Amino acid sequence: MQNISLNVSGLVNAQMKTSLKNALDKIPGIQSVDVDKTLGTVTVGFNDPADENQIQGCIEETGFTII
Repeated sequence: MQNISLNVSGLVNAQMKTSLKNALDKIPGIQSVDVDKTLGTVTVGFNDPADENQIQGCIEETGFTII
C-alpha cells in the first residue's frame, strides 16, 4: 500500500471533512482516508488502480485547494 499526505485548505467544519472523506472513499483502490481538519491534512492509503493524480483531482473537484 502506498500513502500520500497533503495539506488542504478549506476544511473548516465536520461536514466538509465528511464530504471529502466520502468522495475519496469512492475511488477504486482507496484503502484508508484520514482527514485532520485541525491540521488541514489529508492522508490517503491506496493501491492500484488509484494513483496520486486521481486523489489530488478528487480533492480539488470536491472544492478544496491543495497547498
